[in-house]
Amino acid sequence: MLEEYDDILSVDCLNHILGVGKNTTLKLLQTGQIPAKKVGHQWRILKKEVIDYLQNYSNV
Repeated sequence: MLEEYDDILSVDCLNHILGVGKNTTLKLLQTGQIPAKKVGHQWRILKKEVIDYLQNYSNV
């Protein structure tokens, strides 16, 4: 799953994967629904966390 992406994702990549806008993506990151770290002014998201989120979201 998501093999075409690097192990560490940017907000833009996450937007593309989830098919949502930047504001929605930032809300998911800021609330911790998708765990991520902020490096300077940029978010860095582990692909594993996105996969976990997608698996849990699809089970709802």
